[in-house]
Amino acid sequence: MKALRLPDRLRPVLQRPLGRLLEGGLEEVYGRVKAMVEELKPPRLVAVGDVVARDAIKQGLKLDLAIGDFKTKRAEVEGLPKDAFREVVRICNPQGLITLEACRKVASCLRGEGGVLMEVEGEEDLLAIPCMLHAPSGSLIIYGQPGEGVVAVVVSEGLKAFLRSLLEAFEEVRIK
Repeated sequence: MKALRLPDRLRPVLQRPLGRLLEGGLEEVYGRVKAMVEELKPPRLVAVGDVVARDAIKQGLKLDLAIGDFKTKRAEVEGLPKDAFREVVRICNPQGLITLEACRKVASCLRGEGGVLMEVEGEEDLLAIPCMLHAPSGSLIIYGQPGEGVVAVVVSEGLKAFLRSLLEAFEEVRIK
């Protein structure tokens, strides 16, 4: 299977928020996310990460796609509530990689009806990138920024161009 590996030299680039960092308590952060949803009316709302997705659901947000790997900071966490989704799909995406299979599945989910939970065997962190690349412009992608808060990214053509150039610097690898 083909995959792209994040080179160590690019880790600092992806450790910075790709959008607006929302800090504060749960209700404050998700109140701001809800306000963004009401204002922007995004074509897709995506949450990457178990805690972010679970908190978004608890706060009443309807996600088109939620991606989780049952881990937070490498520690096991409870899975996401499957009854909040129309469909559950499973993929394999090893740590530090973006597999071609995962990219295809993200694209397919974002073209579909929405309401999809993607359970990842491996790690979901880097899958925010294919979400941003395949979501329509104006979509809202939220993900956790460890120890800081939630990042809210509004997808734009400029962001997609930046991410495509970033992916060109990733290393192509083959995995079993």
